[in-house]
Amino acid sequence: VSCPATCYGFTCDQWIGNGAGHTCESLEADNGCDCGGCRLCTVAVPQARYEGFEFLGVGECRLADGSQARYESYWHVDIPECAKRCRASEACFGFATDDLVCIHYVDSRLAAGNGGLNQGAECWVKTGHGMLQ
Repeated sequence: VSCPATCYGFTCDQWIGNGAGHTCESLEADNGCDCGGCRLCTVAVPQARYEGFEFLGVGECRLADGSQARYESYWHVDIPECAKRCRASEACFGFATDDLVCIHYVDSRLAAGNGGLNQGAECWVKTGHGMLQ
């Protein structure tokens, strides 16, 4: 099993993906879960780079407290076009996309990518606007 169900019968990916602000670190430290092999706990920086943006992690962009950031969404916009549109907008501080839904974040306090409804997304923030922890 690549992502074992060691968190009260669920996997770390399931806990992180429920949008309640769980992290791999808190699940392992506070609950004794084994998050090894879980997709949302393996933060690999994507091969693609988007000029003017920093990669914050897998999943929707979140605020420092784990809550959902304010956003606007656009359907059927690929990743390069999503980045291009965000870069051109002064109201966009970062984006997350999975090649189907492009999310532009209008909240400037983005801290991390962490689960949410769009778990396959990548969280990118305009350089200098992220709150890397």
